[in-house]
Amino acid sequence: MRILISYLIIFSFLSCKKEKSLDTNLSETVVSDCNDKSIKIILPKGWKTPDRYDDGTGFIQTYIYPDSSYVTIMCDKFGELKKQSVVKENEYAREEKFDGFSAIYGNVKKNRKAVFDLAFEEMNK
Repeated sequence: MRILISYLIIFSFLSCKKEKSLDTNLSETVVSDCNDKSIKIILPKGWKTPDRYDDGTGFIQTYIYPDSSYVTIMCDKFGELKKQSVVKENEYAREEKFDGFSAIYGNVKKNRKAVFDLAFEEMNK
């Protein structure tokens, strides 16, 4: 019985440790002027300075990673910005609509998909 309890405690500890290690791979940043407010977004760490395209009705802000994966935040007042998505073989993409903006990730390899999904889940809270 003691051995079983010991294994359960060790398993619980390792499970928590693994989940926490994903959290340390995330960072929080703020996107300003999205429909007259600033929004907090959660991203996997390691992105470069964001590239921003503003057309007067909204903007597209893209965070690019060294491995060519990316997260794009789209915010526009009239719903006119269009996304273009190309998914390569063995890479993942996902689009989510949040309160007042859309977020897309793309070119994500299988070994990084979990951290990108976790970031989107955190933004959805």
